[in-house]
Amino acid sequence: MSDTTGSVASAGASPTDATHARLAEVGVDVSEIRTGRKPGTRVMTVRSGTCGVPTLLVQPSAGKPE
Repeated sequence: MSDTTGSVASAGASPTDATHARLAEVGVDVSEIRTGRKPGTRVMTVRSGTCGVPTLLVQPSAGKPE
């Protein structure tokens, strides 16, 4: 399984889990993954490597099936 940056994620891991693990592994200061305000979303904050701007990464909810 590949995430949007082309890195390999472990099978069964969500994109947010894989991104969090990858960023933490290379020393980026990231918050713990937490539940977002919108139902079904998960978020984490990236605090380093963002030119001093805390950056929120959001895993979107599954949404409605087509």
